[in-house]
Amino acid sequence: MNKQSIATILGLALMGLAKKGSSAKIPLDDYFKKKTGNESQTFKIYFSFHYAPFWDDMSVMYDFDEYVDTFIDFVNDVVNGFESYMEDGGEYDFGDWCSEEDMYWMDQLASEWYDFSDWKDMNLLLNNSRFHLPFSEPVSAYDIEYEDQLQKAAEAKYIIDRATDFLQLEEEVWGDKLSRTLYKEWSIGDLEWENKEEFDGIKSRLLSYKEELKELLEEKREEIFGEYGEWGFDWEDEINENGGYLEGFLECKLNSDTSFASLLGWASVIESCLENGYSEWYRQEKPSNTMGDSSFSDFSISKVEPNIFFKFSKNKSKLRRR
Repeated sequence: MNKQSIATILGLALMGLAKKGSSAKIPLDDYFKKKTGNESQTFKIYFSFHYAPFWDDMSVMYDFDEYVDTFIDFVNDVVNGFESYMEDGGEYDFGDWCSEEDMYWMDQLASEWYDFSDWKDMNLLLNNSRFHLPFSEPVSAYDIEYEDQLQKAAEAKYIIDRATDFLQLEEEVWGDKLSRTLYKEWSIGDLEWENKEEFDGIKSRLLSYKEELKELLEEKREEIFGEYGEWGFDWEDEINENGGYLEGFLECKLNSDTSFASLLGWASVIESCLENGYSEWYRQEKPSNTMGDSSFSDFSISKVEPNIFFKFSKNKSKLRRR
């Protein structure tokens, strides 16, 4: 979605849909007066989205919480800065002030993203809310390799349990490695051998020791399922399979300052913070020599608790991205 489209949607969400009596929105001013008096009521807006992580120093990186906070701080700086300037008798319009004060986000002036009224409304909502973003911890390539080996070992044990001929096991890549590893042990159970000929001669009896074979497989798991210095998994497949997915919520206050906002207004602010934070994180932190492209998609609102937007929330609200 381009910046102009985002700005248009944000403006419509915060202002156009906030009219009393709108069919898309419960009149929150009335709700607030009847249900809360002059005190704030808190509610939570639950959301989810997909995004592309990236590889850095042999790990998959997921957490861009810091950059969401950075964008929120930027919103506050834009609003407070321009308001202070106007209070001091400033003569520049918003665009000129942004240029004069170097108010850039991702190499674009703040005035090129949103009108000042939109920045102000967004800041008002953000000052009355708090993000909860349970990001995944970084996952190292060694952890992925370990999990890959565990899965392969479990599958191999299953095959051993059902095998009727050790020679059939040797047809598996891991089975051949197991056989060569076992040969170097010189014994299993009460069977012993001193050379390759003796080992080949007792192979028909080896499946009498399935538990011992599985114990050896587990003990020598890295040797049997490792790739001798190469990763046992496909990096490109792994970056796709480990695509980021996050479910979080925004804790909000319903009070006299925020009662103008529709659910779509709140949702637009949430999505704007997340997407802007993600884009800057990816731009700043992703090493240039790692694979993958940035992607932020499928943002949706799943529920509101308590459901103060009951007219709007009969069906799941999902913002479409252009």
